[in-house]
Amino acid sequence: MLVPLLGGEVRSRSEDLNPQRCINLYPAVDKSGGRSKVALFGTPGTKLFSALVGSGKVRGMNVMGNSLFAVCGTKLYEVDTAGVSTDRGTIAGTENVSIANNGTEVAISNQEGKLYVFNGTTSVLAEVVDADYENSNSVIFIDGFMLVNVPNTQKVMASALYDASSWDALAFASSEIHPDDTVCMINDHREVWVFGKNSTEVWYNAGCETFPFDRIPGGVMEYGVLSKNCVAKIYDSIFWLTTNKTIVRANNYTPEIISQDIQYAIDNLTTWSDAIGFCYIQEGHTFYQITFPTDDITFTYDMTTGLWHSRQHPDGTRHRANCYALFNNKHIIGDYQSGDLYEWDLDTYTEYNGNDGAIIPRTRIGSVLTDEERPMFVSRIQVDMEEGVGNAASADPQAELFFSRDSGRTYTTLGQRSMGVAGNFEQRLIWNRVGRHRELTLKLYINEPVKTAIVGAYAVVDEGTRRE
Repeated sequence: MLVPLLGGEVRSRSEDLNPQRCINLYPAVDKSGGRSKVALFGTPGTKLFSALVGSGKVRGMNVMGNSLFAVCGTKLYEVDTAGVSTDRGTIAGTENVSIANNGTEVAISNQEGKLYVFNGTTSVLAEVVDADYENSNSVIFIDGFMLVNVPNTQKVMASALYDASSWDALAFASSEIHPDDTVCMINDHREVWVFGKNSTEVWYNAGCETFPFDRIPGGVMEYGVLSKNCVAKIYDSIFWLTTNKTIVRANNYTPEIISQDIQYAIDNLTTWSDAIGFCYIQEGHTFYQITFPTDDITFTYDMTTGLWHSRQHPDGTRHRANCYALFNNKHIIGDYQSGDLYEWDLDTYTEYNGNDGAIIPRTRIGSVLTDEERPMFVSRIQVDMEEGVGNAASADPQAELFFSRDSGRTYTTLGQRSMGVAGNFEQRLIWNRVGRHRELTLKLYINEPVKTAIVGAYAVVDEGTRRE
């Protein structure tokens, strides 16, 4: 009998309906006739890329040319492809920043409304002091212009062409379809998405004289945004947390809700305004990761499968990624605590922690197995996974299986089984004498620095032992 162990994260109002958890594992769907239609793989670990000198969290990153620019604490660093960093000056504040570049200048907008410009030719960082500049909390680059939104207004301003330090008081427009203030913006396929508190508008470069951008007919959505740091894009998709606490993915100009499986958990958080989101692609999977810092929790959506999973640091807190950049073909994340930059790597099974790697614990709780509430006498359970994965860090890695008779409220251990020493590909993970159950929920726990690939689970119910 196939046991429903595989799948994504589900946060239901009732555990009796669906208790599934998928922590530090992501589902993958096989469409080529493999032994299982779904598998679970371990999420990537981290390797140190650059230890920035600044104290505090990494507040934002942006790639310009062959350099990665990162704000750590109150410092702007330029980082080369070898991870060597250079202090480029001071950026006030402690919260996440918005960063954009026009090929020669890097513009940084902080939470206090200040705008800083780093000139890549002169290597000088300076605060914008143009009297016509008002203030901002997000900045984007499009068609030669830097655009900023003015907090607590409906205004969006444009800089001079390829000059982020020069502003004209008349070079602005307002998002006026709804009387809500602008929150942030994003540039997607040469379109400006202006996110307000209760609505979103899409603009294009219409070639207007003073302010070149105008609203696209039909480019209005009745979905606002809850956090200026949660909006992210990748290819033709834009993701954000809306003011009704749903997470959406835009299909053209139609937002589609994707958070149904975890909506109960989101609705029961305490704070949504500090949510942080970003997108990345790894091994063909397109991910949107969103973290709620106050509530200390991270969820990740896989656009490839349509399934969610959650990510945790080994200490059980939110994932450490505070921002992301693809740099020199490496997935770089900025730590919200240490100020370090890490490289995400699927063949690394630990999180960088000073000189030692902290092992990433992985937990999978499946859905409930039941035979219409009739007793099941389970003599054996086998978990099918990649065996023979032992390595120098863990010669004989172990997996522990638990069962629950009450839809995942309490668990009893069935003990540990070997995942196989290196090269022992015939190892099998089998638990015998599982007992009598009306319902059965399995939890698999792996806390080993080895490759994890789970492809199925099976139960043997002794013939003639079912009771009507």
